[in-house]
Amino acid sequence: MNLPTIKQSTLLKVAAVSVAAPRYMGAFGYAVGLGTISTVPWLATAEIWSGAAMAVLEGWALAYTMGRWRLLKPGSMQWYTLLLMLLLLAATIPLIATPYLVGEQMGLKAAGLFAGMPAWVQYGWTFIVSAVPVLIVMAVGFADVDETEQRVAAVQRKQTITQAESKPGFACERCDYQGSSRQGLNAHRRYCKGGAR
Repeated sequence: MNLPTIKQSTLLKVAAVSVAAPRYMGAFGYAVGLGTISTVPWLATAEIWSGAAMAVLEGWALAYTMGRWRLLKPGSMQWYTLLLMLLLLAATIPLIATPYLVGEQMGLKAAGLFAGMPAWVQYGWTFIVSAVPVLIVMAVGFADVDETEQRVAAVQRKQTITQAESKPGFACERCDYQGSSRQGLNAHRRYCKGGAR
């Protein structure tokens, strides 16, 4: 019996949503008025373990999207879009870890660390922590190109390069004449009537 093959991109997207599940459980409980961690104490432990899973997942997602990004045509809109997503994804790792490391060094919890700062700093950091799974799903979803589609694109790119290299370098601006030398083009221009040749 043949088992179905699961695409790496599908696995990454499902994993990103699964890792975020404890956070959403807490948020939904909080939305209906529960002090979620005090009501469901194991949720705190689940959040810590989801952080470990997120670190593995983020590294995997970065490697996957970088592999796809290098196959895109440099300078294209898709190339720049995926590059931006890659940079954002890479930046989230130190942005998330830095306050934690500084807080541990100073012996402060998050509330104490952010106490003297404007409220937007704490909200911004919290937003980044919660946005990582969404960013992973977006980057992987954008990078997810069918294998066949990728092979076809690679063949087309190779053909375009080959055609460009084989084309003569001197073209008439009045017709579709292609010459291999400047002298040949000048001779053609003397008699060119502007039609196809």
